[in-house]
Amino acid sequence: MNPAILIIDMQSRYLRDIRLKETEILIASQIEVLSQCSSSNIPAILIEFEGASETIREIINAWEKVNRKNLIMKSSLNAFDKTRLDRILKDWNIDQVILGGVEASACVYSTAVGALTHKYSIGTSKDLIADPYQATSAYENTVDFFKVKGDLFNDHKELLEYLNKAVLI
Repeated sequence: MNPAILIIDMQSRYLRDIRLKETEILIASQIEVLSQCSSSNIPAILIEFEGASETIREIINAWEKVNRKNLIMKSSLNAFDKTRLDRILKDWNIDQVILGGVEASACVYSTAVGALTHKYSIGTSKDLIADPYQATSAYENTVDFFKVKGDLFNDHKELLEYLNKAVLI
């Protein structure tokens, strides 16, 4: 596997609808994953919704330390739609995307579908994604989608172990 990390819509506009405890876990988990990207030369792409606020500073600080990185601005739920995301991933010979971010049942889900359409395998962990509708069936359906169509890790620690093995292959 040759993975890349996609961090989606970690903008204050979207985070304000997530409960504080979930937000703290989400940010800490994503920072640890981005730190692994930095030390293992795994690419990381920040994806922002155009017209919303900038990605939060904590995530930007961790992302800036990554060697292979890019920023994608999107105007729809699916980050592959009318962006250069697919071209960037192909240039880096990526075959798997690990998704993290907010609006899990909308933007993360839509981008995961886009990734599958473009023939990438997908993965996430429950502490890398959040949703204002976390306690609803929409969020649970997103989690189930990853279970069926990709890799769903119990938490980011399990994902980090996976990434360590992927880098060694």
